[in-house]
Amino acid sequence: MSSEADGKAALNAALDAGMTFIDTADVYGDGRSETIIREVLKARSGPRPFVATKAGRRLNPHNDAGYTKKTWKPSSTAA
Repeated sequence: MSSEADGKAALNAALDAGMTFIDTADVYGDGRSETIIREVLKARSGPRPFVATKAGRRLNPHNDAGYTKKTWKPSSTAA
């Protein structure tokens, strides 16, 4: 498994090379990927990439019928 430092270095290299879109989710690394992305972007200046994330897969219990503000809010703030 890669270290957090490796992830940050890879993301910085991709951004330096002109990457403009990041696709992530709260289930990638149990939220770790979103934390790394946040920290890297917070430390950088300049153009910002588009960041797409998914939410809801960590709802407990999982709600296949649909998401409401009540069921989604705890999941979105945990990521």
